[in-house]
Amino acid sequence: MSETFLSRVSRSNDESIYFICGKHKGLWAWYYVRIDRLKQSLFERSMATGSFDIAAFGQVLASGYGNEPPEHIRNQFEPENA
Repeated sequence: MSETFLSRVSRSNDESIYFICGKHKGLWAWYYVRIDRLKQSLFERSMATGSFDIAAFGQVLASGYGNEPPEHIRNQFEPENA
């Protein structure tokens, strides 16, 4: 099977890709976010304090509404589930 762009990003930057769940405008939402290395500490502190703008810390790679991402999205970012 050929390697996808997302699997290359995940492999090369494992520590900077986060799965985040939270509420957006009152609805549950999920996000896979690639955090800039220079902003990682600030991002982790912001996660502990609550509400913040994810895009200010890096790039949203995938997102959607609900408690969990669809399986095909989850498999792109979590190869052990594939």
